[in-house]
Amino acid sequence: MLLASMKASWLIAPLLVAASAGWAQTANDYMAEAKTRYPQLAVAGSPMSQAFAAAVKKAQDAGDPVMKGVDWPVVIAQEVAAQMPAAPAAPAPTPPPTAEELVTGPIISAANLASAYKANEAAADASYKNKVFIVTGKMTDFGRDTQNAPFVILNGDIECTFADADNGLIVTKALGTQAAIAGSCDGKTKYIQMSNCKFRVVSHSH
Repeated sequence: MLLASMKASWLIAPLLVAASAGWAQTANDYMAEAKTRYPQLAVAGSPMSQAFAAAVKKAQDAGDPVMKGVDWPVVIAQEVAAQMPAAPAAPAPTPPPTAEELVTGPIISAANLASAYKANEAAADASYKNKVFIVTGKMTDFGRDTQNAPFVILNGDIECTFADADNGLIVTKALGTQAAIAGSCDGKTKYIQMSNCKFRVVSHSH
């Protein structure tokens, strides 16, 4: 009788070990699934992983029946995810500015600006220097200045300096064509200087 009991134990023990191994592997599979569903669960120290660990410990300490099921990782992950605060909505992306934008603002022709400086430079500075406005005129030249910044000359009198990124647009313009350029007037040296310039499309309301 004792021999039969010993033989029975030898048969049962491997089955228990196999069953235990099979349960652990299945639980690991569910854990992998939970991490796939909730990527933050796989990030050590993340709010999700911390909340998950706390929920597992609470369930274990309380003898929660959910821990008896092989799918407990997914079940608990779902519960934790439902309790996590919603992530703030991402702000709507700002559309990139176009190279030439419709602008309504102060506009002066290159001819009038040049006339103002020829008539009285001090008075012209008082009216235009350090102010941002749009100047319109004929492109008579373009290139790069001594600082390698691209520029456009309007009517032979006004030098409009652009950012390097705008050079690709400048070279597409044909000399002799009309242009509207927004910038800040820096007064007059050899030319009337306009800096931080951008090509603009002027509204027909002007």
